[in-house]
Amino acid sequence: LTYQWSLGGTEIDGATSSMLSLDKLEADAAGDYKLAIRHEDGLVGEVVISVVVPGAKILTQPVGDSVDIGGSHTFEVVADGIEPIGYKWYHAGTLLEEATESTLILEGLTGEDAGDYYVEVSNETLPWGVMETSAKANLIVLIPLAITQLTGSKLEGEGNWQWALQGGTIDLSVTAEGTPPLSYQWTKDGEAIAGATGPGMTLAGLEEEDVGLYTVKVSNATEQLESAPFKVVVLTATTAQPAKIVQQPKAVTATLGETAELSVSVEGSDPISYQWYYVGEPIEDGTERVLSIPDVQKADAGEYHVVVSNDGYPWGLTETSDTAALTIESPPVITKLTESMTVLGGDTIELSVTATGDEPISYQWSKGGTEVEGATGPKLTLADASQSDTGDYTVTVSNNAGQVVSGVVSVTMPEPVRIVTQPQDVRA
Repeated sequence: LTYQWSLGGTEIDGATSSMLSLDKLEADAAGDYKLAIRHEDGLVGEVVISVVVPGAKILTQPVGDSVDIGGSHTFEVVADGIEPIGYKWYHAGTLLEEATESTLILEGLTGEDAGDYYVEVSNETLPWGVMETSAKANLIVLIPLAITQLTGSKLEGEGNWQWALQGGTIDLSVTAEGTPPLSYQWTKDGEAIAGATGPGMTLAGLEEEDVGLYTVKVSNATEQLESAPFKVVVLTATTAQPAKIVQQPKAVTATLGETAELSVSVEGSDPISYQWYYVGEPIEDGTERVLSIPDVQKADAGEYHVVVSNDGYPWGLTETSDTAALTIESPPVITKLTESMTVLGGDTIELSVTATGDEPISYQWSKGGTEVEGATGPKLTLADASQSDTGDYTVTVSNNAGQVVSGVVSVTMPEPVRIVTQPQDVRA
């Protein structure tokens, strides 16, 4: 008998025995092997054997990059092996549940997306379940450097205070965002503080030499920012005084549309903070000693109070003021007035006005600029009219918030025909 092995229809050189050994299998070794067995009388028979090379092999590794925040990046791996090939992507060691393709597309990148990515490729549906893990690819998300919070301040550059009693402790801290890694350096009066290179710093056992302006410089590989300065104050127990109200806010009456002001007088160690409240709710911009309310409306009426404090001190004392009522008065507004008229002698004249505003409302009718005695109601009635009743009438409407003068109501009366010169005797 003679033997000849072939792969995919092509004879394999030297493969002429009944056994064929395949060592160190590679992907190209897979396929259908045929063994032809012959005798001098002819072909005895053929045997076909399928050889499978297990596992999935990564041909091209995923590649990382540096991308601006909000941008996008695509990781891609090229693998070879017996289908189907499965993919499992990982970020910082955590499996990304829905990332099961050969590409991983990331869009709208944030700082949380930065880090190492890798993928596991496998043909795990096969009995042996062989897989290969890619190299790690690093994604850098470029985040603009920004200081977002500083101890005890709103980053306005002024009025940033930290204070404590002599011998006490002050904790300083900064919160920043930017492309990592971030480094920090705290300074006092422009001089770097040795060892103060973290996002936080503690000043313990405070003495007068600790008083000064402190800042922190935050930097990364491409940028550096310096925070707004804030002042550290060291107080002695004898000089530090809690905030105390020495003059309570007083009730205020304002006219609709005017500016109303409520104020309080306070003694104590600066800085003193203020928070005004309206019917128990804090007023967003009510953080000054004087509360100014422009263009007051009826809805602004009610009770106000203020809480004062210098609660940065160790004792953290606050004091709440008495309530002060804001009353809004509406001046009178004339909404209706009798129109000018013509009457006949003996008629009854009726003039009237309608007005709105806070009660009590008072009225005074005038004729030709002279007050009509007793005409102090919303109506003026003149019976049995004569020529003496004709003229221009106005009415003044007033209340505690002001007064308004009406337009003119003219009353006229036609004179009857009257002979002023009699006919004389004539001789012709």
